[in-house]
Amino acid sequence: MVLLAPIIIALFFYIAWKMYSPGTRDCRWRMNRALNRDGKTYLHCTHCGAEYLSEDGAPPKICVGKADAA
Repeated sequence: MVLLAPIIIALFFYIAWKMYSPGTRDCRWRMNRALNRDGKTYLHCTHCGAEYLSEDGAPPKICVGKADAA
């Protein structure tokens, strides 16, 4: 039982690390259904101002505002 606790703690931190995406750390995506087009979902980032049309309705995994600036 003593060996199980560190394994569970390590597993928790590993999952938290994998779910954390530094590419979109500051991004806060907001959906605006009034601007949806052609079956795509319109998303707007309140942090960097990027606009994104998503095929599946999910926000992007990387910051598209930083990609446009590069």
